[in-house]
Amino acid sequence: RLAFGGLVAALVVFGSGATPGARPGAPSERRAGIDTAQVPGWSREDLQFFLHGSMGTEVVPERVLRAFVQTYPDLFPRPDLSHFGLIPDPAFGWPVGFSRRPVPHLGGLSAVGVNCASCHVAEIVAATGGALVRVLGPASHFDAEAFFGAVTVATFRTADPANMKRFLSDYLAAGEPTGGEAAQQLLAGQWQRQEPRLV
Repeated sequence: RLAFGGLVAALVVFGSGATPGARPGAPSERRAGIDTAQVPGWSREDLQFFLHGSMGTEVVPERVLRAFVQTYPDLFPRPDLSHFGLIPDPAFGWPVGFSRRPVPHLGGLSAVGVNCASCHVAEIVAATGGALVRVLGPASHFDAEAFFGAVTVATFRTADPANMKRFLSDYLAAGEPTGGEAAQQLLAGQWQRQEPRLV
């Protein structure tokens, strides 16, 4: 535990630059807007808060989730998380119903959580076809158990040294998507030095 904790602490300090606006994956092919006539008394800020405002559920650091998505494609087959029934929101960087904020008890790291919109925004299309329309209020297709189950399984899998090494490499890459060679070299050196204790 100490070896893993020391290695992770070194990597978090080295690569702690959060990129809140970065996208976890490619934008969805689907496009739909929200007709604000559904909520005539809401301001744009009200709508944005409904879609992405914090309810205090942010428990997964953003970079950890990005690394899980990269490390475990069997658990997260679509980087935009739409396979969980979530609605991608490329402008925000996470699906509709996801929030983000720095969390003090997670060392101030930017973390993601879910809010009401994850379960109460749906996309529909007329039976005759046409454009997708986002509707506020109905039950969505979000499979919360599958999403949190995948995060839990990814967490346990990462205890395996081979998976841990891949995860840490992907964690660093999530913070330095255009390079980060120095961080990867630091990981390789620290891993070699601590591998017997990690195993």
